[in-house]
Amino acid sequence: MLDQFYWAERMYWLGVAPEPLGREHLVPDKDEDFYIKEAANMFVRALDCSQSSEVKSRALQISNKLSNELHGLRQTNPGDSNFGPSTLLSVNWVKKDYLESLHNNSPME
Repeated sequence: MLDQFYWAERMYWLGVAPEPLGREHLVPDKDEDFYIKEAANMFVRALDCSQSSEVKSRALQISNKLSNELHGLRQTNPGDSNFGPSTLLSVNWVKKDYLESLHNNSPME
């Protein structure tokens, strides 16, 4: 459950999600119209960002890269249709390394 904060930040860094919302943006501290509307507006902006063409394009880029790397693993292990634990571990390391390289070269702060 606690890793949701890590993944929210990570997806934002990669450009495939809006900036994570703080608790105050989801549950206003005060039960007043101003604070409720402010929280609702932040939520709407986050949803709009998640549906933007930039976010969709970046997600497609990453998806294609990861698919190509997985395809390469399948080609090196043609008889193994149900990748075993060691191959899945390799795929996870490929994803991790690739995502880190994207983060390090990302124009996002």
